[in-house]
Amino acid sequence: MIKNINLKYLVIVFIVIFIFTFLYNWFFQKNIDETIYIKVNRGESLEDVLYKMDQKGLNFSHFYAKLYYKLFPKQINAGDYFFKNDLNLINLSEILAQGFLNGIKITIPEGFRFKEIKKRLSKKDLIDETIFQNLFKDEEFINSLGIKSTTLEGYLYPDTYYFVKSNTEKEIIKRMHLQLKEILEKNKLLKKIKDSNFTLKEILTLASLVEWEAQIDKERDIIAQVFIRRLKISKPLESCASIEYALDKHKKKLYREDLKVKSPFNTYENYGLPPTPINNPGIKSIKAVLNPADTDYLYFVSKNDGTHVFSKSYNEHVKAKRKYQSW
Repeated sequence: MIKNINLKYLVIVFIVIFIFTFLYNWFFQKNIDETIYIKVNRGESLEDVLYKMDQKGLNFSHFYAKLYYKLFPKQINAGDYFFKNDLNLINLSEILAQGFLNGIKITIPEGFRFKEIKKRLSKKDLIDETIFQNLFKDEEFINSLGIKSTTLEGYLYPDTYYFVKSNTEKEIIKRMHLQLKEILEKNKLLKKIKDSNFTLKEILTLASLVEWEAQIDKERDIIAQVFIRRLKISKPLESCASIEYALDKHKKKLYREDLKVKSPFNTYENYGLPPTPINNPGIKSIKAVLNPADTDYLYFVSKNDGTHVFSKSYNEHVKAKRKYQSW
């Protein structure tokens, strides 16, 4: 009889503890000191999302989270999620059901320069332009991101993002740089970069030149090959893209005096690569640099229709220039 009573009490205690733990896990608020970003891709499971949260320090019990979703099923939608307020399982499930509504949509095209990104973010009232610009050359901040460059140019991946107005300028930059690393990893390019003859900075710099020069995809790898071959034989790159960056403006036509602009970005007068990328290239241009065409071209000139004439010799190049360009 006593054993039965003891067993009954143990069961009751167990049930009370379970209910308390159950409620604690569902209602207890997780404290968030700074904005935490989580990207949820289409088709990812609750387990995938919980794992990503674990990585960011949001450690919800997987058992109770799964139990909650079984009792109160809710859809998990893909999206860029920014958690700034304290969370429990209940409001977390509500946020994850919102999907892309959890932010302001902004698209950064391939080849956008830092100043163009700044302008687009400012139009959405997402940044203070002065603070954002100051971060462009902030050595301490750049080093904290693991970037081996003097500026952020080239390291902010062009893509569609969802930000909220509570995001700081640093958080937005971190997110865009993280996207670059995720894209490189997703495309299995990190090892290829490591095994190449170039550093990541050099690859992004070359890719930024390709991004600006190439207007059709099938020419990207050929343009990349021209630049790489010229580097190998210590021939100036002579990229008009670098001249426009040095001039800090786009011109329909470049003149001889433009090619004499005093700037480290002038690849007509300076040998080797520009000191930094000249824009933020997309994955196609990065792949082109890592997989250049197998040709012997050393020159190319625009046909003014989005395509180029490629030449192996200077004489052929001069003929093409006379036909399509006038300085």
